[in-house]
Amino acid sequence: MEPQIPKTADVEERLRSALAARSALVASGSLRPQSPAWPTRSAWRWQLRAVGAVAAAFLTVVTVVIFAYRPVEQERHRWAAASRRVDLRELSFQVPRGWTAWQPEPGIQACVQPPGVPQDMDHCWATGIQVATKTGDQSGILDRDDGWKAQPFCWTADGRANFTDAITSSRLVAQATVPVSGQQASYRAWRVTCRSGQKFTARLWWVPLHELSIRAYRLDSREAPLADRLVSSLTLR
Repeated sequence: MEPQIPKTADVEERLRSALAARSALVASGSLRPQSPAWPTRSAWRWQLRAVGAVAAAFLTVVTVVIFAYRPVEQERHRWAAASRRVDLRELSFQVPRGWTAWQPEPGIQACVQPPGVPQDMDHCWATGIQVATKTGDQSGILDRDDGWKAQPFCWTADGRANFTDAITSSRLVAQATVPVSGQQASYRAWRVTCRSGQKFTARLWWVPLHELSIRAYRLDSREAPLADRLVSSLTLR
């Protein structure tokens, strides 16, 4: 609800008083040609008062408008920050505060990344979260201890795909069923080891509707709750 602008009756009254005072300076005699004469001290005093009243009324109006507008703008920015939702064709979700999102495949796949990660038009980096539809049936890998080994590669230290570093093993470490927008999502987490010796925890949420997969490839333990909140914010259509 936008804030109410204060009543301006007092402002209008000041303006009317100022204009009346200014009009009083124009007498019938002043409309007839006269020999030039300097204004008297009294006339100067009246003129200064009239100008001051008009200026004060104008400043009051400007002040009222500015201070009434400022809370509206602040509230609009707070709303925008609190409603950073990404829309794909069949769902929407909330982006964690401070993170960015883009769609390598518009309407099909979105990448949600922490600050400082550049946008890659081909795929998501391991330091973020991928939300993708049309990923095919993932149910076959959910309960396999080495289910994540089906992924084709590991990652560089900064989170880019490393096609020369293969996954050597994965071990199922967590599983659950979580509600998502009236549907049931299967959640799995694997402890993954790469040929280079790199180890990380990979997380997958699978919703059969729209063949939806949410993958947190290599989130550290401090940022893992962000993936949980993103999943809970999903709205499926």
